[in-house]
Amino acid sequence: MPRYRSLETLSSGQKVLTGSAMGLVGLIVLVLMLANPEKLRVPTWVGLSAAIAFIIAGSAVALHSFISRRAYLWCMVGLLATMTSVPAWIAIGPGQRSCTASIPLLSGELPCRLAFAVGALVCLSLCVAAAREASKRGEA
Repeated sequence: MPRYRSLETLSSGQKVLTGSAMGLVGLIVLVLMLANPEKLRVPTWVGLSAAIAFIIAGSAVALHSFISRRAYLWCMVGLLATMTSVPAWIAIGPGQRSCTASIPLLSGELPCRLAFAVGALVCLSLCVAAAREASKRGEA
């Protein structure tokens, strides 16, 4: 089983290569979505939010060695904010979803939306915690 490697164990070159690949994937997806928005099964902003999450994550990894701790932490806040928007839209956005779940005494769309609401709340709480950390502990 491969060992987990934190960003601190990677060389600057490895970070740039890995982050650039992640960002490129997000950029390709973003361009494809903008070229064919009619093929999306979600509002365009939801798809773009998911693609932007890859771009932010890739940028943060690529720039990890070259930016301040505070700037990196704010990248994480942006990443968590984009990651919050997708499950939040599934949970409370208008219209029916092709998502169903079954839990005791509940089945259909409601438990699915409830599950995504829990996920959105978890992401939101992580985003708030990251913002607090970035604003008080990050170096200038």
